[in-house]
Amino acid sequence: TAGKSAAHVARWNLLEEVKEFLGDKFFTAIGATDVASQVAFIRSKGTSLVGNTWGFGSSASGNKLSCGMYRQRDKDWPYNSPNTQNSVKKMSSNINPSSIPFYIADDGFVTEIAYAEPSDGVTQSATRVDYSNLEFKMKISMSEYFNSLIAANHVENLATQEEAETGEDNKKIMTPLRVMQS
Repeated sequence: TAGKSAAHVARWNLLEEVKEFLGDKFFTAIGATDVASQVAFIRSKGTSLVGNTWGFGSSASGNKLSCGMYRQRDKDWPYNSPNTQNSVKKMSSNINPSSIPFYIADDGFVTEIAYAEPSDGVTQSATRVDYSNLEFKMKISMSEYFNSLIAANHVENLATQEEAETGEDNKKIMTPLRVMQS
């Protein structure tokens, strides 16, 4: 269709990836119990955000595939240098660390688009994308990291001193201190 462009959209659930790495209990431990506070946390800790796409595009104006990440703040798709070859090439969107918060949507997703020039009605607009990925780095303190490990390995149902001394409940877990007390 004349004036229409072919596009490939990739969306990554960055929040879920970070939660998988740090664990849900980490977010609970820092008081980030809802999506808004969890997204605010990863926005504040991001140091590197890179979207990569391998592909090429074509249209009436020739070979060209442009790529860009969606910037939520501006409702815009700033794009990088396009691939003007008729073969697969890696294109990357390297986001300035101070701008990372503007690229992570309120739901924790990051979106990238690869698109070709519009069709003229005779020659179609086409994209050929082999692969897309997202690289995200964040900086957290050792204290925050250790807290995530503790939160991930936190055990519920610890016996109190009284429960350890009476020895009547077989469903509670004993720490070395409680064993010594009993």
